[in-house]
Amino acid sequence: MLRIAQLAVPMLAVALSGALAPAALSSSIPPDTFRYAVQTKSTLNALRACYDAARERDPEARGRVVVRYTVSIDGSVRDVHVPESALDTEANACIIAVFTSIQYRLRLSEPARVIYPLIFTPPDA
Repeated sequence: MLRIAQLAVPMLAVALSGALAPAALSSSIPPDTFRYAVQTKSTLNALRACYDAARERDPEARGRVVVRYTVSIDGSVRDVHVPESALDTEANACIIAVFTSIQYRLRLSEPARVIYPLIFTPPDA
């Protein structure tokens, strides 16, 4: 099971959470706005696929991954990187690709930098 750290309210069965939330570092837009684009079914399925592949390489794979990125004024995502990760480099590259493909349905007056923590746990945990 993929668990994505969010605010205290679980959004989907595959996105249960602890107390972590996405943080917008340079925007007046509420952090929940950034969460919704990540919690789409297609994005969650893609993140689950990244984690499943990581578990095939290492059945004990689990833990926190922090994703930093910028949302451009047109809603596209750029400058994605993973400054902290408990997963392998292949999983991190996969997660970066997933975040790069996100298109926010908002227009900003200036780019917003976002930190998005994820927590991956196996289904039997």
